[in-house]
Amino acid sequence: MSRQTTPGPAIIHAPSAQAPGSRTLYGLATLVVWAVYAWLWLPLATLLLWVVGVRLGFMELYLAQQKIDPMLLVWLPALLLACACVLIGWAEYNRWRFAGRDRRNGRGDVTRDEVATAMHAPPELAAALAAAG
Repeated sequence: MSRQTTPGPAIIHAPSAQAPGSRTLYGLATLVVWAVYAWLWLPLATLLLWVVGVRLGFMELYLAQQKIDPMLLVWLPALLLACACVLIGWAEYNRWRFAGRDRRNGRGDVTRDEVATAMHAPPELAAALAAAG
């Protein structure tokens, strides 16, 4: 009589036996494949969300008989005025804060010797560059 054994798993999963570079490469490949798989589902998700949006738009525009909330007519101008006041106040504060000040500092001219030193080049090359315009 022969002894029957159940076969083990067909895939051996031992990440500790792999080199770190190989393990990283396989992880990145898995990430790319999952991203492609998710990307393939995007048209269906877009279609479902579009249908929901069209249904919601139809309900709000036609079934609600285009009613406008009266408080909306009060709050929108109030918010508009508040935003304008904040923006104008901020601009006036900055104008008051920086009035009469020039915060830009002028740069001194760079000599030919400094150019030559920075480029690790002979002074003759710096003079040639300066003469070239």
